[in-house]
Amino acid sequence: MILRAPCGAIVRASVIALVASTGCIRPWAERWVPAAHAPDADPVTTNAPIRIAVEIDGPSPLNWAPLGEALASRLGRPVQIAPLTSSELRDRLRDGRVQFGLVSASRPQDRTRKTGVLVAVGLGESQLRCGLIVAAASSPVQALSDLVGQRFAFGPAGDPVFDRGVVEALEKAGVPVDSLKREMIPIPGGRQFHETTRAAAGAIVYEFGTYAGVIDEAEYLAMSDTGGRFLPGVFTFSKDQFRILGRTETIPSDPATRLRFVAAPQTDAALVHTVRSFLLSTDETHPSALAALGINRFVSVGSSGDDIDRRLVDQGVGQ
Repeated sequence: MILRAPCGAIVRASVIALVASTGCIRPWAERWVPAAHAPDADPVTTNAPIRIAVEIDGPSPLNWAPLGEALASRLGRPVQIAPLTSSELRDRLRDGRVQFGLVSASRPQDRTRKTGVLVAVGLGESQLRCGLIVAAASSPVQALSDLVGQRFAFGPAGDPVFDRGVVEALEKAGVPVDSLKREMIPIPGGRQFHETTRAAAGAIVYEFGTYAGVIDEAEYLAMSDTGGRFLPGVFTFSKDQFRILGRTETIPSDPATRLRFVAAPQTDAALVHTVRSFLLSTDETHPSALAALGINRFVSVGSSGDDIDRRLVDQGVGQ
């Protein structure tokens, strides 16, 4: 088994630079100081930026840029997004340096410090997961049968979709996994695994010698039609860089990976209401932005839109 640190590391290291190129979505500097509102300013209509912290130390990086772009368009004001670790996100929600957070409850969090009760803006319902078996559009691989003897970029080892699901799909198509070319390092004869399907996509498109692999269908649907490019420290993808050869079976996402969109306790109630209304309608207005996050829709938490989601604190998110 091989985990390709170079490609995965590039993806992780380049996420901030990637955001910088997405128009209204801009990361803020570590020492960025929030602009204070005048006492009589309307926090919903003012042009001050909305700041959203996105948790990045979950199972895989989240493709949150499309949702941020849609929110900026809805509010008519800039949206600043920064990928942060869970501890960084917790601190910034607690002291009010960010108004919102997009978090996952996929694993326990540090319970040593309290953030305070977070306002639940919306809960993302899990989406069905499906992998696309693809080849680089510039490669000679035209069909699944051409994969025999080729290197292949799998997702995380043991993943029910991006590893086991791929093996099953290939074997159904008459391409046994043993017919794929094996890796030489670090373990001779091992398969090529990646920590995320985005890293696998990087290997397929930008690394020499790997022409095919699996990518997340949701990530593919969120890509632009053209314009994928590679620059030092940052790369992006577009649909025209891939040739779809097949797909895996579709299975439900793990409920534990559901996304919570939360507001800091200090966030203005009118702004929370506006953002909540936006989120609850995105399944109709911006479905591709939700697909990029792997969810079907955002739903209200509790019977009232103003409920405080104390379960977030119970589960350790923001503590």
